Amino acid sequence: MSCGADDERDFLLKSRESAHGWMGHWPDESPAKLAELKKTGKATIHNAIWLSWVDLFREIGPQMTGGTSR
Repeated sequence: MSCGADDERDFLLKSRESAHGWMGHWPDESPAKLAELKKTGKATIHNAIWLSWVDLFREIGPQMTGGTSR
């Protein structure tokens, strides 16, 4: 899948009726480490992409599991 975060968000949310879950590959660095790299200006493009993915899943996680969004 090759798309931006907005398209991925739409796809995942719209797929809830037909999919029972999604799997993803977790980055080597923790979300805290990725955020620290971004904050200090040391994040690579690769790090920034992973952080964007982590942030998206944190954002929509409650909606995907039937919880509420924060």
